[in-house]
Amino acid sequence: MSTPKNSAMIYKILLIFVLSQLFLFLNILGIGQNYVPEPRVGQAAVLIEDKIYYIGGYKFNQSQLTSDVFYLDVKEFKFIWTDLVSLGANLTLTSWHTASPNGISLDSIFILGGVHLDEANMNYVYKLDIKTNIISAPIIQGKTPQPRQGMNSAVSIEGKIYIFGGYVGSGDNIIFVNSLDILDTINLSWSVGSLVNSPVGRIYYTATLLNDGTIYYIGGKVDRNNFSPMTEIYQYDTIGDKWSLKTATAEVAETMPGPRIGHTAVLLGSGKIIVYGGLYYNNDIPYGIPSKETIAMLDITTLVWSIPPLENFNNIPKLAFHSANLFYDTAMIITFGQKYKWINVILDAPTEDSIKPKSKSEIPSPNISKTSPPQSNSHSKIIIVCVSIGSVAAGLILFVASIFAYKRIKKNHKNQSSS
Repeated sequence: MSTPKNSAMIYKILLIFVLSQLFLFLNILGIGQNYVPEPRVGQAAVLIEDKIYYIGGYKFNQSQLTSDVFYLDVKEFKFIWTDLVSLGANLTLTSWHTASPNGISLDSIFILGGVHLDEANMNYVYKLDIKTNIISAPIIQGKTPQPRQGMNSAVSIEGKIYIFGGYVGSGDNIIFVNSLDILDTINLSWSVGSLVNSPVGRIYYTATLLNDGTIYYIGGKVDRNNFSPMTEIYQYDTIGDKWSLKTATAEVAETMPGPRIGHTAVLLGSGKIIVYGGLYYNNDIPYGIPSKETIAMLDITTLVWSIPPLENFNNIPKLAFHSANLFYDTAMIITFGQKYKWINVILDAPTEDSIKPKSKSEIPSPNISKTSPPQSNSHSKIIIVCVSIGSVAAGLILFVASIFAYKRIKKNHKNQSSS
């Protein structure tokens, strides 16, 4: 007969078994396809229905901005790349920008800010029609925001794009922008949001929109060598136009996520924000290193950080400046990005002088390759983080059964001891 001690051990083993299967990582290569995009950072990625649209980016192995526009079809997890430049999408060289879909019809993507080849003749906003693949510069009423890069955006259900922070300049002349600009994609007009109780300007953070219209701002840098701690969660109420600062804690103090830039965040239907990747550096660490805790999970209700159980944690690549999109609340699809080390991203961000070709003939054309992209420190692989529903369900049945068995054995043992 099992003793209470042995039963407790079974309880722990089953608990670990269940939790270890909550997340599953897969690496998928685009082998054998007619079009496979090259590695990059600084791209924008927008999920509309079952396609992830990628716009621009910086090909660091070529030290060039790119005018690539393409999508990844994730329907039924087949993962098929399709080039849109060959189908009419004409984009200027663009990187370190942000992009968001039209919040109502979802038939277009707005491309905002970033680094361009010819800044003097660039518009702040471009629009990609995903039905015709035509990119245009819409006429927008109101005061156009200051052109900048390094910001993030979130779209509300009213079709508005909220853009906070970012920076202008390069090298020693970087200025962090502290503004909240709002683009109404329906009426094509600009407005500004309140800055009362807002955070200071920041860059390379994440902005996650909740179902109630609140945006959670996590991480990023607030000046050249100061990172925003992960204990600070700034919340912006898009309905009330109000800012508030909340303090996050950790389930286990030793696993509090470290500060970071270049990370991603997605909201799960369970009310958790999954933060992945990012890097960190300071005066003592001039080279970018992976942030403490590659993957962390924030409960949006309790504001408690925890580390999700991962079956093959050591095999997870430590990326920064990648893209992450949540697909049907079951898979987080991660693409591109840079492995550490990345030296002082802000200081070394490409400037117009460093990226401008000597002639138009030197502007790289979109690469439509029939082979896999060249090897480098970047990843054009797809990493999928998905919930293993079947395994979890089966494990939970065993887990619940073990709890009842343990309680029953414990009760019997107690009765035997008292008799």
